[in-house]
Amino acid sequence: MLESCKLIIILAFLANFFFLLNFSQPWDQSLAWEEYIQRLLPDRMHQNIINFPTYCDEVSRYQSTSKIYLNSLGIPIRSNKILYADYTYDSYTRKVLSNYTKLVMPQHFTRMNSKYHPWEKLYPEISMFFVHEPAWHDYHEIGKHFLCKGQRYNHIPGNHHLNFKDETANRLQEYGKKYYKGRANCFNHLTILPKTYDLSDLNQCKEYFSQLAQESGPQINWIVKISRYSHNGQGITLIDEENRKLALEEYDYGNKCNEASGFIAQKYINDPFLIDGKKFDFRAYLLIASMDPLMILFHDGFVRITLDQYDPEISDRSKHLTNLDVAENYLNKKNASESQFQDALNDQGWGYNQFEDYLVKNGYVEKGWMDNVLRKEMKKYMLHIVRMNLGLMLKHPGVFELFGIDFILDEKLHLWFIEANLTPCVTEKNDMKRDLNSKVLQTIVDMQYAIMYNADVDSVIEGSDFEWIFDDRKILWEKYHGLLDMECV
Repeated sequence: MLESCKLIIILAFLANFFFLLNFSQPWDQSLAWEEYIQRLLPDRMHQNIINFPTYCDEVSRYQSTSKIYLNSLGIPIRSNKILYADYTYDSYTRKVLSNYTKLVMPQHFTRMNSKYHPWEKLYPEISMFFVHEPAWHDYHEIGKHFLCKGQRYNHIPGNHHLNFKDETANRLQEYGKKYYKGRANCFNHLTILPKTYDLSDLNQCKEYFSQLAQESGPQINWIVKISRYSHNGQGITLIDEENRKLALEEYDYGNKCNEASGFIAQKYINDPFLIDGKKFDFRAYLLIASMDPLMILFHDGFVRITLDQYDPEISDRSKHLTNLDVAENYLNKKNASESQFQDALNDQGWGYNQFEDYLVKNGYVEKGWMDNVLRKEMKKYMLHIVRMNLGLMLKHPGVFELFGIDFILDEKLHLWFIEANLTPCVTEKNDMKRDLNSKVLQTIVDMQYAIMYNADVDSVIEGSDFEWIFDDRKILWEKYHGLLDMECV
């Protein structure tokens, strides 16, 4: 028995060693850097910013001659937190950042009309780039046009790999086979992500249509989504009986799979756990606070509830999707008054404490279930999602990123991962979200400055609602904060 345990631990150590070995190359010699350089379009007009080849020299001169004033935590005071942010004037993110930091170059923002704004070089005093566009770096070269030494940036080149639904489905399966072979008790992709077919893959596509042809009845069993570059519920089709027949006809029972490229088909969780008859999901936050050293954190986010009663046989989006855009469209169709609109949006978002109170009150779980079960599962899923993509993301010491991670519970209270979102929507649609999102943004800013100035980042995290998933500053098993058993590392 002892020898068996030793063997398991050795295998776990070797798997982890070879896993991290793929992530050990210098960032500017890595595959992620090569991919980034291939995508780079520095000559394309973007936000009226002039890419200046000696910008980093200017930054270095500014930093060497300028005095930075720090607070008691060792973090710059507000006037020295100098950010470039491309969020539009009406965005809540910009509002929070403008009240907490010093924003510069306000005439440059996403989707701006270049005719009415000046062309400018980036200011050398900028210490952080906090931008909405997740591929902002594709138009400005890292280490040359921006993100010089002493600057930080809120997107990680290679971030799209976490967001692409087809890659996620395929990579979860590959990751399990490669790193958890013989350790099925540690990882099983079929219990994390609902069964998903990548319709760009001929074999998977044919298998899906074969499955579809064998089904019948009113219940929705599948949901089809655009694989890449879609959000806010765009490009989603619920496969009810009518859509099942239409799909079989349009794609000739799988003989026209080439025309289905660019989509995934995912098993629909048609037995979701409901809150008073309404479907809901979790929008949790995953923060990669640093790529080198790797620091991964979790934040509850919030519960999102549909405004309409769930019906597994009716494909009306308002009964199935929790997205804010879907909720607002539903209210507009109902001709809701302004007060009804606000009341509905207040009811749509819950905190985790309110959700656990609901579960306990109705006898579904014991007090403490959120901490002891649900949060732990969410953190595990997030850890695996990051680890399986590490070799595809740039290990630059100055980058960080916040992702919106969507989960759903089925009626057995089993947690399912749905998707990872870039640049998650940060709104003030109700008091709970306003307070939560404001604190999230402020904590991230302070965390990044603490890292930048070698201040006590742990104190910043302890005073926030973020929780550790992984901390590469620690040794061996301590990195995982008790999240994985030793044999599952």
